[in-house]
Amino acid sequence: MRKWTLCLVLLLTLPALACSFSFNVGGETPEPSASEVPVGTPTEAVPPSTSVPPAPTSPEATGPNFYDIFFASSITADEQPIDTATEFSPGTSAVYAFASYRGMTDGSDCESVWYLDGSEVARTPFVWSAGASGGPLMIAYVEQEGGLPTGAYDWELYVDGQLSVGGSFPISDLSSVLFEDDFSDPGSGWEVGDYDEGSVGYVDGAYFVRTLVGDNLMWGVANRSFDNLVLEVDATQISAPANNNNGYGVMCRVQPNGKDGYLLRISGDGYCAIHKVAGDDFEELLEWTESAVILQGNVTNHLTAICDGTELALRVNGELVAMASDSTFQEGDIAMVATTFEDEPTEVHFDNVSVRRPEY
Repeated sequence: MRKWTLCLVLLLTLPALACSFSFNVGGETPEPSASEVPVGTPTEAVPPSTSVPPAPTSPEATGPNFYDIFFASSITADEQPIDTATEFSPGTSAVYAFASYRGMTDGSDCESVWYLDGSEVARTPFVWSAGASGGPLMIAYVEQEGGLPTGAYDWELYVDGQLSVGGSFPISDLSSVLFEDDFSDPGSGWEVGDYDEGSVGYVDGAYFVRTLVGDNLMWGVANRSFDNLVLEVDATQISAPANNNNGYGVMCRVQPNGKDGYLLRISGDGYCAIHKVAGDDFEELLEWTESAVILQGNVTNHLTAICDGTELALRVNGELVAMASDSTFQEGDIAMVATTFEDEPTEVHFDNVSVRRPEY
């Protein structure tokens, strides 16, 4: 069952003008404000080294055209972005919308609209006076003293009554641990079973994976589901072939069929690899590669598996040893895995599993 054979801010010339909006939901929680604050004269903005949004691509187009949209949680004194991200953590007090643009006409009537969880929270009309092209330019921001409420934010910019650009981001708990298990409770929900080629289950406050037959992968799933994650675990080789020719580690985004997903593994003889299992295919995303940071034999290695968007990476004992990229699977279960490549069995004990969201 659990085995696999391996085969504005707008820049205006007018005096500074700030428009702020406050809302009460249910008469209790203040909602964010949104502003367009005119200052100075437009310049070509270059983000600082702490944040590198995409460079303008100046696509061919006629009429208003906005592109390379991104958001930042802080800015410099001259309106340059700092701490760009696609999502923000609780306590973020402001988020700034940036975009590059072309085909604009000074004097155009514009309107910036912000939504929180689908409900409009601010609408700001203004007149465009930043020139025909430029950017990245800070066009608008949403803010609230003490921190913006968590939820899904959407931003829209209308030019002469037509929607010209939009963007979205969530504010959510990015740093929270999604799941932890020290396997002290044998009823914590991981797969338990004895199969022809091996077994998985709880033992002495750890989770074991035992494989008996060469070239077969055994794994036990957590019976949970995650999308982007950083998984850390202590993996201890208990037994192995005399030459330590095996593989063990973790699997992420295991599909409902219980088989497909991504494998991030090391070996008892000091190698690492990343593979994808999809149907009857076993694809090598990164071939077995030797690494000096992997401790060999019957010892403990601390593994950190990263499955974030299309990025797959493996750290061993704090050092990056493997990277690959693939877009086939976006979410799924996690599993602990082991393989023997000889006629002698391999057994690995896993402990102190922690799953958290990637940090941006």
